Amino acid sequence: MAEKKKILTIIVTYNGMKWAERCFSSLEASTSRPDIYVVDNGSTDGTVEYIKTHFPSVTLVENSSNMGFGQANNIGLQYALDNGYDYIYLMNQDAWVKPDTLSRMTELMDAHPDYGILSPMQLESNEQRMDGNFASLTLGRYQFSPDFLNDLYFHHVDNVYEVSFVMASHWMLSSSCLKKTGGFSPTFYHYGEDENYIQRIHIHNFKAGITPDVTAVHDRQYRSKTKKEIVFFNFYNVWVVNLSTPSHLSNSILVTLMLDMFSKAIEYKSLQPFSDTWKLIRLARRIKRNRKISMTESCAFLKAPHS
Repeated sequence: MAEKKKILTIIVTYNGMKWAERCFSSLEASTSRPDIYVVDNGSTDGTVEYIKTHFPSVTLVENSSNMGFGQANNIGLQYALDNGYDYIYLMNQDAWVKPDTLSRMTELMDAHPDYGILSPMQLESNEQRMDGNFASLTLGRYQFSPDFLNDLYFHHVDNVYEVSFVMASHWMLSSSCLKKTGGFSPTFYHYGEDENYIQRIHIHNFKAGITPDVTAVHDRQYRSKTKKEIVFFNFYNVWVVNLSTPSHLSNSILVTLMLDMFSKAIEYKSLQPFSDTWKLIRLARRIKRNRKISMTESCAFLKAPHS
């Protein structure tokens, strides 16, 4: 009989009361029930009290302020390293799994050790459509396996397909990948850290993939972005990722940044790209330092486990 894998699910919460029951109940109903580790980023809506009362088996860390997505997850990732978990499942607070999601994901990770990250197909809460960003980014804007559409059309879909990006709202991460890649870069407060992380796993010869026959839910289809958020995503966030990735750097990077700054200012009729550019310049040393660490150090941004 195969040895049972130790799975840790990490969830970062911040005023997530709306989803708490569905999120945690789905994990407790899993056929491969994981240990659950929650890092709360200073919720004020009763999320922490609800978890303590209704899900007492959850290991809960309470931050006094909002650390952001990546650094809060790093607390959980360090816990996973220190306690010898085989697989780590990162899940958003506004998400839930099917009863067989984790068991099937661990089987696929076992069968494909060259994949450091796998994600199920991420669905909207009505389970009638794929999550919008999952469809547009993972299967749209970013390059993914050219065989997928062909296989889909001819009805012989494989278990796993390589992708160049998939959102961290549902990630299964292998311990071997975690030990080599480390945690999320502190350059990122919220958004962009998952794209940067996937770029970093490639340094250690791991791949990221999706699993067409396994599904999970990400409930956010009714939320819209403000103009400020749109400019942030399409300018500042893009450039933090670019500047954090050596493969994107060139001698003309500053010129390209300035041209994009003017272009986005005109496109969105906003001065925000100018202030964002100044912020990028002020953060340049920090970005450079963290980029070097992520490229040269094993288990970057975390404390490596004892051999």
